[in-house]
Amino acid sequence: MSDEFNFSKPKNITADQVIQYLTKIAKDNPEPETNRAVIYVRKSRVISGISYYSPEIQEKDCRGLAVRNNFEVQKVITDLDRSGKNSDRPGLQEILMMARNREIDYVLVQYIDRNYRNGLSMLKFYEKLGEYGVSILSVHENINTNDFQGRFMLFMYSIMAEWPIHLTSERARATAENLKEKGRHHGAYRLGYCNGVCSNCKDPNGFDYCPLYGGHNRVESENGRVQVPHPIEKHAVVLIVSMYEAGYSSREIARHLNDNLFLVDEVNVKFRTKGIAGYKEPGKFTSESIIGIVRSPFPVGVVAHYPTAKLNLQDDIENPKKYKITVKNRRIPEKTYAGKHEALYPYELWEKNQTIRISKKKVPTNSEKPNRTYLLRGIAQCWECLPYTKPDKTVSLRGSTNGSGKAIYRCASLHGRKKDKQSKLNLTQFDLISSHDEYAPNLRELHPKPILQAALLEKQVEDLVLNLEIPQEWYERILAYMVSDEGLSEYKRKNYNLSTEFKKFRDMYSEGDIDSAEYTAKKMQISTELTNLKPSSNPDLHHIIPVIKDFPKLWQMLSQEGKHILLRVIFERIYFDGNGQIREVRAHAPFDTILNLHTDCE
Repeated sequence: MSDEFNFSKPKNITADQVIQYLTKIAKDNPEPETNRAVIYVRKSRVISGISYYSPEIQEKDCRGLAVRNNFEVQKVITDLDRSGKNSDRPGLQEILMMARNREIDYVLVQYIDRNYRNGLSMLKFYEKLGEYGVSILSVHENINTNDFQGRFMLFMYSIMAEWPIHLTSERARATAENLKEKGRHHGAYRLGYCNGVCSNCKDPNGFDYCPLYGGHNRVESENGRVQVPHPIEKHAVVLIVSMYEAGYSSREIARHLNDNLFLVDEVNVKFRTKGIAGYKEPGKFTSESIIGIVRSPFPVGVVAHYPTAKLNLQDDIENPKKYKITVKNRRIPEKTYAGKHEALYPYELWEKNQTIRISKKKVPTNSEKPNRTYLLRGIAQCWECLPYTKPDKTVSLRGSTNGSGKAIYRCASLHGRKKDKQSKLNLTQFDLISSHDEYAPNLRELHPKPILQAALLEKQVEDLVLNLEIPQEWYERILAYMVSDEGLSEYKRKNYNLSTEFKKFRDMYSEGDIDSAEYTAKKMQISTELTNLKPSSNPDLHHIIPVIKDFPKLWQMLSQEGKHILLRVIFERIYFDGNGQIREVRAHAPFDTILNLHTDCE
């Protein structure tokens, strides 16, 4: 067996290999010559009001460490709502990239388990950073991987940090199975239900929404152990499943609930989603949330157990997607149990809706029809809907074809809205009376032209792009990616190694260990190697430079899919108004500077 760890099969690693590996990486590391640091902040789940491990406190503690050690903080990198059991985190990958590019000397964390809750991955991460001359410093464990004691503690804490992952996984599975066998739900509360502890209500749809908020606890809830029907939400659930049975699409149902007020117990109410206390606020219904309600058997008195992936700590820190496990049929229950909670509607109606839902998936397709690539897919956004969306949300323009086969774009909020349907249901049978919410926007009136010609939109974007002139300092970087997947990272690494080697010979010459002739020869050799390292010195790439200089010509050479990929690299969002004119362009750095973009195009 090889002495190297096989991180894909942790169970096959022997004790001898562990000792050899720790001995290999437990060597004294030289102190970095510069003090460039990056602060890393991670939290598995950010919940308001919970200060333990809070991102703000993590950053504050790390900044204090940086001040005490005269470090220059280059950046604060965060991975919020991300687990530490593997390397599939954008922030962590950014740190590795900065290390490869020789941009940092230290990684500062509040606790070692902020890096990983996976012992083997933590050691591999430490080794990889060590290859680039980067050290890890922990605030509260007082760990500095530049000395032996710090490395020894790192190894110990790395293994200890993994223990809660195993413990939590085992307990959570056992608890969930035990509760469901008893007919009780495990996890977040479903729309239509609450825990019935009204005197100490923490439900997102409690205060200023539920008429029972702050009152006596409901006896049927057994002190919160059994979910009970929510006085307001239960009406929304029954209305949703009834509209679905009547032939309404999930999008139409969501629109109906979002645009209307409903009279419940002589009070006008705006139905909204459940939300999660301290984590996610209640909000508007979407097509996906409606389908989730229709699909769930919980409102008909059934507790379901769904398949979940077993705990998997296999990891590749440089290719984190390699060991990603997907669960097949995760929406199909493995087991069902009779619940102790009250059903909101009949089981027969739920079965009928599942038949309707499955039948809608069977859409006829034409395999001979070629797939069309829309240049602005994922980039074009609706300017008219912007004032009515949340700050972090947008409404995209979707590409499709009209009756004559021409490419068009339409606001996603208008898809499927040929004419707003009037409800065919008699709402009084649900103890409801609806009235239009005067604050809900009339989406059709917001859009002067509901259909926008793709040629008009794409021509404006192409005109923007054709003004692009690639800076000369980018040439080396572009050429580097043509010879290596690592781009300039490999060049910088070799450059750093050669520069370090030259410094060593210069010191030897200064101290009289080598003579002038040997020093001069070595200097010329390293200088030549440094020059040859540059991608532009590769004769096989010389013909590419003229193409890079003439960007309009390069653009015309690209395929439609290639153009789309490039646009996604350049632009974050482009907003078009109801007449198809650009109103705002948001480009990724540094393209915003190169294109000399203005935030608002009047």
